Amino acid sequence: MKTAIKYGLILAAITILITSLKYFFARSTLITPSGLDFIFSLILPFVLMYLALRAIKRTNDGFLSVGEGLMNSMLVYAIGTLLGVLFTFCLLNYIDPSIIDEMPDFANTSEESFRAGYLLSGGDPMTVDQAYETHMLKGGSAISSFANPSSAMFFMFGWFVSLFFPGLVFAFIISFIQKNETGQI
Repeated sequence: MKTAIKYGLILAAITILITSLKYFFARSTLITPSGLDFIFSLILPFVLMYLALRAIKRTNDGFLSVGEGLMNSMLVYAIGTLLGVLFTFCLLNYIDPSIIDEMPDFANTSEESFRAGYLLSGGDPMTVDQAYETHMLKGGSAISSFANPSSAMFFMFGWFVSLFFPGLVFAFIISFIQKNETGQI
């Protein structure tokens, strides 16, 4: 368990470092990540989860069950990604909230999203303008707090979903690769 926590903290530290570097050198990628960011966000957790299980296996004289591997690799992923998400949330909401204002056409697309969602949910095309105005008059937002990219709910939902994919998927793959129930190296 100590090893999994250690590797989870390493994952968090690397994620926070990368986010900080992006903040200073490529702020736009904080809001709209590139394809390279996507690939890196998959490779880094996979490698650290693998290394954690390898270290645990070595300390157990070569023994590692699938269940133990699954639990420890998920712990690495959960700790690392949760701390990374919390840092990004603090960055966007407390350290520099102006980043959200830099989002390209966010205000325009949010109104368009409201209208599209209203129509897709079966709303009458003739009343879409009225529904939008009524929603805004009631103190609403063109996007809900759930869909607001700087809201805590948005971050936590994203983190929770990532626990299943790629987190759980990676944990199964790595656990089966590393498993050794006979105790021989």
